[in-house]
Amino acid sequence: MRVGILTLFHGNNNWGGNLQGYALKAYIEDNFKNTNVDLIKYRSGVNVIYKSKFEQMEQYGPSEVIKKISERIVKRKTPADGLLKKRNELFEQFQKCYLTNDHVYTDEELSELAKEYDCLICGSDQIWNPNVARPGYFLKGIEGTRKVSYAASIARDRLSDKEASAMIPLIEKFDFISVREKTAKEILDGYLKGKKSVYEVLDPALMRTREQWSEFIGTERYETEPYALMFFFSDSSAYRSRIEAYCHNHGLKLIGIPHAATYIKSDEAGNYEKAYDVGPVEFLRLFRDASYVFTDSFHGSAFSIIFQRQFCVFERDKNTKTSKNSRLYDLLAKFQVSDRLVRNAEDVDDVLRKEIDYLKVKAILEKERTTSGEFLKSALGHCEEKQKKKEVTVADFQKKSCCGCGLCAQVCPKKCIELRQDNEGFYYPVVNQDECIKCGRCVQKCVQTMQNDQTLMDAYIGYNPDESVRKDSSSGGIFNAIASAFIDNGGVVFGAAFDDDYSVRHVRIENKENLSRIMKSKYVQSDLKYIFDVLAEDLKKGRPVLFTGTPCQVAAVCQFADGLRLREKLYTIDFICHGVPSPGVWKSYLNYISKGSEVHEVNFRDKSHAGWHDYYLHIKYGDNSQLNESHELNTYMRLFLSDRNIRPACYYCNFKSGNYMSDLTLADAWKIEKEYEPWADDKGTSLFIIRGHKGEALLASCDSHLKLRKSNYEFWSKMNPSLVIRTQVGGGRKKLFSDFSELDESTFWKKYSPIPRKKKIRYIAKKVAKVTGIEKALRKRV
Repeated sequence: MRVGILTLFHGNNNWGGNLQGYALKAYIEDNFKNTNVDLIKYRSGVNVIYKSKFEQMEQYGPSEVIKKISERIVKRKTPADGLLKKRNELFEQFQKCYLTNDHVYTDEELSELAKEYDCLICGSDQIWNPNVARPGYFLKGIEGTRKVSYAASIARDRLSDKEASAMIPLIEKFDFISVREKTAKEILDGYLKGKKSVYEVLDPALMRTREQWSEFIGTERYETEPYALMFFFSDSSAYRSRIEAYCHNHGLKLIGIPHAATYIKSDEAGNYEKAYDVGPVEFLRLFRDASYVFTDSFHGSAFSIIFQRQFCVFERDKNTKTSKNSRLYDLLAKFQVSDRLVRNAEDVDDVLRKEIDYLKVKAILEKERTTSGEFLKSALGHCEEKQKKKEVTVADFQKKSCCGCGLCAQVCPKKCIELRQDNEGFYYPVVNQDECIKCGRCVQKCVQTMQNDQTLMDAYIGYNPDESVRKDSSSGGIFNAIASAFIDNGGVVFGAAFDDDYSVRHVRIENKENLSRIMKSKYVQSDLKYIFDVLAEDLKKGRPVLFTGTPCQVAAVCQFADGLRLREKLYTIDFICHGVPSPGVWKSYLNYISKGSEVHEVNFRDKSHAGWHDYYLHIKYGDNSQLNESHELNTYMRLFLSDRNIRPACYYCNFKSGNYMSDLTLADAWKIEKEYEPWADDKGTSLFIIRGHKGEALLASCDSHLKLRKSNYEFWSKMNPSLVIRTQVGGGRKKLFSDFSELDESTFWKKYSPIPRKKKIRYIAKKVAKVTGIEKALRKRV
């Protein structure tokens, strides 16, 4: 099932907006199996109520109008602007991690979403605030897919006739309607008059537990000293002296997040530490570790509740026609903590004397989570049933759901599935409908449904002390040692090798002399179709089998062995995968670059020219001429590493974090300087993650022949984030493959061969830094 979320996420540098969007995506993915969830990029300048900025002024009082006009006329250039640059970069990084679709939809393209998604969800946050009333947040003009609102906020205590006449007809068209605040439910119930049920549910941020948020942000702290946190969207100067006094009396440092929405001059004053460099992750850490929180924010209050912080809430813009305080009133009332509200400066001391009973709050929160989860179960459950009926065979899957492993063709009882290349050069299953018996076995066995909640994940770093092996390996030469020991103990090894035409397919190796064929990285998707039957024969004979491949290929082989009840003798190794490039693009590049010459050798990770970090693509031809180019400059490698030449399913990878199916994961120990500097020799050091007793056995079989150190899993998940985070769609991917299918080979590669000037300059600067010794120092610091 594919679910799309339209909310205030893309291009919105607001902490609550970003975190609630992430939370809804995470909750659905955690609780609805085989569901891909996209936070949709959407941009619109249209308001469904107010057709112009002038019309929009109708909703404000005279003083508000003057203030709004002043803000538009006076473009304040402040000292804070430069300091907020880092904050904006942190937001950009966060959004890049969780925006899995490349295309930015406009109002004219909204109808296309029905073709992409089985269900569209609007929410949460202030998407139904009349000021933010974009067509997409009401799914205007979209038909043919399930339409759901989740925790939408109106952020008002009433709607004008003009606002209601524009909004209500659009809301009526939703299949399931839920809002975040009690006030919003009462407003909609009054207009809908029983035509549609309206449910009150939790903000998605509150659907994640304190433990889930803490795991998400890790153990790192923003501040080690005891502190109170001050987070205001409005001018807090009227309360600051009382807040500072409280901190002084309780021995707390005061940290504030200034200029939360716009520049506020008074934020630069006051005796407190100003936390400018705060993205979503830093924001969560500040709330988690605070001793006390002072805020006028809905999500500031919500995260205080989640992390069970003592806090008080201040009203904001309470005397205006567009006041948003109803959100705060409803949130506090829901959790029976309305006594945390500060209406006047004189109330601060009274609120500070009271403590929150979090046993009571936690009981309410658990009950509300159950109710909100039931709403989503009802709304999405219908889509799941519809999807199950629709997906009779893998031919009904969208391309974003197919990793190309070929297991479906292998398990088909009628053998009526074959893999064929599409116009992007990737292989997908095609079903002979005349022979298909609609048994559904191909869908049941699809690896995209597999789950593996692992708890044992030990990390090690190391390398092979045999210098010749280490030099010829992509990283530290660990795989060679493990595979050699496995063969010595009577096993066989399966891995990716170049074919005669330098396409890539999996082969069987039972002699150590042939291991070089499956060593070294191959940045092309490998073909598995020739190995399933051979692998099964080895397992049936009781011979130990070591399979190495991408995480999805490992999952396919595990699923295959489980079906034969022969998993006991199967050992698996995968690697931290960035994504798989197109075999068609590789074939085209090799044909173009060789210009008719016979290819005799390919190495994607040649360390002999400039070391491990600046590895080269090496191609040797029959006439002994060679291509040797840094991965930073080579055209094929740039298309891959810019996240454009990657299979669509990789952007939705099911095998990250704790969902690896392998016994052992290998990777490069990038940033080894930060973990163990004596091994930072630029020759290659490996990272490996051990999972369970089979992984331990693989390492134990050869550990006496390796240089090893126990390390920290959490540290390496940050240094090599592809371990836990999916690759995001590279900008220009759609155009790249459009050109690939439409242009002739020569024109295509000439178009994408020029190296951007900035890229050249950066590369030259790095080479100079390496020669001067600066590069090593920088890698240690960054």
